[in-house]
Amino acid sequence: MGGDEFVISLFGKTCAEVKAYVQALQREIDRADRPCDIEISAAIGYAWTDDREKKLDEADKAMYEKKEKMKQKR
Repeated sequence: MGGDEFVISLFGKTCAEVKAYVQALQREIDRADRPCDIEISAAIGYAWTDDREKKLDEADKAMYEKKEKMKQKR
């Protein structure tokens, strides 16, 4: 089943701050309450660059790589 895609831009943050944010977001998703044993997952990709278009492209590629890894674990 397909899913929705979202973009979060964190301007003025260091690469380490972005990585920490992504890890915290993933932890929150993993421990969210799930009624009726519904599986909720997220493939989060992130990129660090000054070029906005390049950033979106790199983050998109990272997200799809994460999705593939998640599929292989099923």
